[in-house]
Amino acid sequence: MNGGIYLFITFFFPKDNDEEVREREEREMEELNEKYGEEDLEEISPPASSRKRSSGVKIFAVLVAAIFLLFALGDFFRLISLPPLDFLRESRELSQDPLVQELRQGVVQVRVEGRDGSYGVSRQARGTGFNVDEGGVIVTNSHLIEGAETVKVSFLQEGIYQAYRWVESPDEDLALIFLEKEEKEFPRVPLAEELPSPGEEVLILGNPLGFARVATRGKVFGYRQAVTNRPQKQVMEIEAPIHQGNSGSPVFNQEGQVVAVVYGTLIQPEGDEIIGLAVTLPLLKDFLEESGVKVNSFYYN
Repeated sequence: MNGGIYLFITFFFPKDNDEEVREREEREMEELNEKYGEEDLEEISPPASSRKRSSGVKIFAVLVAAIFLLFALGDFFRLISLPPLDFLRESRELSQDPLVQELRQGVVQVRVEGRDGSYGVSRQARGTGFNVDEGGVIVTNSHLIEGAETVKVSFLQEGIYQAYRWVESPDEDLALIFLEKEEKEFPRVPLAEELPSPGEEVLILGNPLGFARVATRGKVFGYRQAVTNRPQKQVMEIEAPIHQGNSGSPVFNQEGQVVAVVYGTLIQPEGDEIIGLAVTLPLLKDFLEESGVKVNSFYYN
């Protein structure tokens, strides 16, 4: 910069007297340096505090971007891990049937809060149940309410109710949830008198994967020996889309009567049809009788 200024000055000012010119040039150079030297230096070298502040902003921006990326990847992996949701389309079609609409009134969502028996850590669980008594007696699975401290159920129209007690039969994986009696009657579903034959079509109502009261068709695949202290009893195998949240779902025959209670699935090779497992009607009736619950099998609201 100084060299450029010097050339500029020497080109435009005549050399009348070398010494005089030299002194004038030196004075002008000093004035220019005093005027522009410090400002140029500040522009070239910003203060250290400014550099630190700029680095901090960049680091913060990188961290924010990384957090957003992690959230986005989490949502993506949750989506691709979900099974095919074709059963939701089928449920919308089945729900047009007046019989299905009526049965849904007696099917509930079960919400459990408690502690894990092994480690004592907090535990929350959600599943399905169905009401068999006008006073509010909900049938569900024992494994769903294991270690429960509070149990709540929600009906389609009647709202949410808290249980005041529950009883379990772990051998059959059955449980009964008793609700506080209300002046009004709770909607309920009827029990059948006999089991369907293999190959017959059945209807399942439940809350799979967080979706409420989903209706799906299935077919009785067969029966197998129950792992229980009642050696004469069997469990039902069903070809149907059974998923997490279906625990406690009622299985209905074509007349809209309960014939079994879903409690799990068979481990199948990937791509094979899901085989659901359900506690059969005789086991359920024995458990209801032992618990002092009397129901009219053919009652229909």
